[in-house]
Amino acid sequence: MRAQAFVLVGLLLAYIAGSVIPLIPLPFDIFATASRPVSTSVFAPFGFGLEAFIGPLALLELAKLVSPRLANWQIRSIRNASWLNDGVLVVAMIVVGLQAYGIFRVAHVIRSEDVGVFSLVAGIASYVGATALLTWLAYLITDNGPSEGFWLLWILPPVVASSKIAVALYELTAKGTMPLFTLLLEVGFTLSACVGLVVANLVLIGGPDPSTKAAINPDKALAERLASMAIIWPPLLTYVILNLARPVLAHFVTRTAEPPVWFRSYSVVYCLLVAGLIMLFSWAYARRRLVSWHEIGNVFDTNPSPYYVPAPFWLLGLLQAMICVGELILRHVMPYWHSLFNGPALIVLVTVAMSFIRGWGFLPLKPRPSDRR
Repeated sequence: MRAQAFVLVGLLLAYIAGSVIPLIPLPFDIFATASRPVSTSVFAPFGFGLEAFIGPLALLELAKLVSPRLANWQIRSIRNASWLNDGVLVVAMIVVGLQAYGIFRVAHVIRSEDVGVFSLVAGIASYVGATALLTWLAYLITDNGPSEGFWLLWILPPVVASSKIAVALYELTAKGTMPLFTLLLEVGFTLSACVGLVVANLVLIGGPDPSTKAAINPDKALAERLASMAIIWPPLLTYVILNLARPVLAHFVTRTAEPPVWFRSYSVVYCLLVAGLIMLFSWAYARRRLVSWHEIGNVFDTNPSPYYVPAPFWLLGLLQAMICVGELILRHVMPYWHSLFNGPALIVLVTVAMSFIRGWGFLPLKPRPSDRR
């Protein structure tokens, strides 16, 4: 355990270094004339983080929800899962390459000069290679830590950003610019959401289980992994779909860069869409056929009715909807409101933290050698 902790810390330090140290071929002086400051983290090798994977993974999750046969085919063998993972990796690399190309195109527009073919190719290759290295670090963290490396690395940038926001909120409150009530309301809302998510994790996944037998039970590990996906993915899928619909509506409805007023994040229609889609996806995850009730402990039940959903999933959907919609409403109606985390990020953060507390959460389909000792 101590050796795994040192390896995990080393991998996280490598990730932090790759998120700060800039890429050599990137011409920083081109961005000096930008109209507004640009975060220097985007110039680092890991500056894009793992955001490029969210879109392909979300589409894959949607496909598995629509076609249960695809989900069953994925979990049937490690080879099947590897085929899908490799497909997501290829699509994500293409997205990263396009994002890197976009950075250089912006540089060309700002300075009205060509950045050079060599610099363009080297920069794109550096970003793509760095993202591939980041996925390798995620696999290493999964093998040497108590949590899945992908979600841990995905949530780290929002955690770092939230620390800066917390300092800014404290300074605004100390100067009297922001009312103390707003700060207390934000802290209370965040803590209440965390408590609800902790309870949801305990009910759907369970607490620490030091027994070796439980750790190497593939059915139990698979059920817990799918339960964690039911906690994480419904809000993420909702936001991905709505973000994809935003430019489409802006192009075909308003003919501008902005979506219609009724589709903006503070509108009643948008909040209802968020709540409805989250509940729909929670129902879809609940309908996945897993293992029987007694094998994973009063969470899932195999019921012949296609419309039956265990009560914990309805409550989970309500909790996810309340967190996401509540954050949207408070951001709009409260002055100086700066959320430490948006709804999906907070849900992922608590789920990852709970996996650390359990000590062996998010197990792979087959046990690691260390689990057999």
